[in-house]
Amino acid sequence: MTDDDRDLIEAMVFLGGFTEYDKRGVPRHRYYKPDSPQDKHCREALARVLRSSQPLGRQLRDMLASAIDPEPNPTTFPSWSARELVFKKRGKGAPPDPGAKNHIADFIWQEAKAGKGVEKAVEAAQDRFNLSREAVYDIWGLYRPVFEKIFGPLK
Repeated sequence: MTDDDRDLIEAMVFLGGFTEYDKRGVPRHRYYKPDSPQDKHCREALARVLRSSQPLGRQLRDMLASAIDPEPNPTTFPSWSARELVFKKRGKGAPPDPGAKNHIADFIWQEAKAGKGVEKAVEAAQDRFNLSREAVYDIWGLYRPVFEKIFGPLK
């Protein structure tokens, strides 16, 4: 069995659960406890499967669709519809806002390209967006290399 095969099985266990036998030998359908080491391992496997260059098989595709669908299809295998995949913000505080940061960096870029120079462009961004010098330079430090790769160096 390859690593890809193992990842596929673990991804399917995450989405569809597994069978465990109780003390009386009766099979019971189970899922790993949320945030348990096993749950994390299976989630990582699902991420690897989704990021791989391999096409998704029909079963995994149906399992994932059942977990996302607000009204699961009653014709699918019942355990595939037992859980709901919910997307939520990671961590505390405000979520990252790359659109705003890109807008601020583009403002600095345009001002600097217009001949004002980076220092004056940063000052203008501070005033325009009501940000500290440190915050503006943090944004500029992230985006300047990207802009220079796309548009060439500032002159």
